[in-house]
Amino acid sequence: SDLIAQAVDLLRDRGLKNLHYTDGLRLFGPEFLPHMPDALHPDTQGNRILAERFEQLVLPSLGRLPGTTPSRAR
Repeated sequence: SDLIAQAVDLLRDRGLKNLHYTDGLRLFGPEFLPHMPDALHPDTQGNRILAERFEQLVLPSLGRLPGTTPSRAR
């Protein structure tokens, strides 16, 4: 994943500002293994956790994307 992050940094430095990378293990790492019955795919609760973590860890760095509307307050 370090090589991927380095490649993304290089491409962003060269002008690809809409290229983003998040290491998937930050979102759903080994600590969530109890939510992966086949040790690969998340179960229903695991999918909820993954979605919540994506919302917390990834969406803020993206800002408001073109063609989207601000999310509603919860």
